[in-house]
Amino acid sequence: MLRIVCNGIAAFALCGCIFCSNPQSVGSDTSFTFRVLNIGQGLAQLGVAQNRAVAWDIGDTGAAAAWQSGYAAAGTPALAAIIISHTHADHYGNLIALPSSLNFTGLILISPYEDSTLIRNNGGIWKNMIFFRTIAQGDTLALLDKVNITCLWPPKNLGLNIPLADSLKNRYSLCFLVRYQNSSLIITSDIDSIAEKNLALGFGYDLAADFMVAPHHGSAGSVEPLFFGYVHPQRAIISCGLNNPYNLPASAMLDLLFEQGVTIMQTSQQGTITAVSDGYYWQWESGK
Repeated sequence: MLRIVCNGIAAFALCGCIFCSNPQSVGSDTSFTFRVLNIGQGLAQLGVAQNRAVAWDIGDTGAAAAWQSGYAAAGTPALAAIIISHTHADHYGNLIALPSSLNFTGLILISPYEDSTLIRNNGGIWKNMIFFRTIAQGDTLALLDKVNITCLWPPKNLGLNIPLADSLKNRYSLCFLVRYQNSSLIITSDIDSIAEKNLALGFGYDLAADFMVAPHHGSAGSVEPLFFGYVHPQRAIISCGLNNPYNLPASAMLDLLFEQGVTIMQTSQQGTITAVSDGYYWQWESGK
């Protein structure tokens, strides 16, 4: 059971699934692998269980070769869905370069505040094959075997103009809590400190996770101590390009993580970062 807060009103929701796919199990002894791909300045993540995958963002057009290399290194699993957190090019631009040979259902998940027409028009050879579903706070996805994917942000029915103004896309980008048995992680996309404050006040200790993907590539605008205190991760992964023009990660982000005793990993320094869970413990690997 997960506590959901919409517009300041607390409620409790029973694992309601907006998708009820039932991946076939190869065996009872399974694992869950989560990768933050080394694509330069941008974000691309893959969650894999039983040779089935979900992609959280896929980087920009310049990351096409790196994304395909990372996908191949993951074993070219069947891609159940691509989640596009928001329509900034460094998160979704690579869609235009995805090959027709990709084992992809065509399902793209977006928030209710994003522009599906913009995404479709940048769909490349997938333009007429992709289809969309919207997800928001409280929705649970049953896409991977034994993996519970719960959307934490943004809330539903905010009354925002659609599509969002560019200045608001980071704030309302999709954020998730992912659990595999007794292990967990938080995916934060590009949320800012205002979104983090709302999450902290709404969920509190329910945000606790073993590790997190640090928001907005380690930006100073995404530093909210209360949020990080509730998540209380052992590790934080920062996806950013080497010597990027934004000077990320920012010292304010690094200082906060150091103060809270968090182990910091950066794709710019360590390459693709891989975490494998047996349901209890994470094993870590990194490399190009």
